[in-house]
Amino acid sequence: MLLGRDHAAELARFWNLERDECEYFIGLVDLSRASSRHLRGLIKDQLQRLKNQRKVVSQKILGAEQVTDLKSEATYYSTWYWSAIHLLVEIPEFQTQNAIARRLSLPIEIVQNALIQLETMGLVKRSEDRWIPGKKNIHLPEDSVMREMNHMHWRLRALQDVQSKNPASFHYTSVFSVSRGDLEKLHSMMTEFMMQSRKLIVPSPAEELCCLSCDFFSV
Repeated sequence: MLLGRDHAAELARFWNLERDECEYFIGLVDLSRASSRHLRGLIKDQLQRLKNQRKVVSQKILGAEQVTDLKSEATYYSTWYWSAIHLLVEIPEFQTQNAIARRLSLPIEIVQNALIQLETMGLVKRSEDRWIPGKKNIHLPEDSVMREMNHMHWRLRALQDVQSKNPASFHYTSVFSVSRGDLEKLHSMMTEFMMQSRKLIVPSPAEELCCLSCDFFSV
């Protein structure tokens, strides 16, 4: 007996699937029951759209906000140290201008100016002689004009770290050939890893400032 949509929905609820996973599973059930070529084609198109949406990591990051306006967004993502300073103040030992400047090897004037502007964006707050976090869970949308700049700045920082030969760092590059089917599987694995990493990172106590970069593409 073929599985019906009602039973599929109950199974999805029992398995505690996310909304898009639920829709995909029910779509697979519909595909197995479809008898006409036209209907099967429509369902396959719908399933492909769901797969494409799943690949967009920004749609899976719940609770993340954007920087307040386009001018602030352009400033925040114009170079690497804005986000570094923003997140570094979560760590108690780096909540003063001098401590931040030493950690990031930046002139104190740059740190002072950045903190003042981050305060106007609502991303840090002044508390007597210290700086503490404001909003911290922000995310740059996939369609932002600053997306390429943000990736480029942090990858340049990663290259600097490679050159420093820091034994605590992890850098890995692999070029390989693979089947198209396995390419899809690798993409899904990486997307799932990114989402699982967010679940670990968001509640984690602030003790170290880190950068996670992941590049995976067809050449």
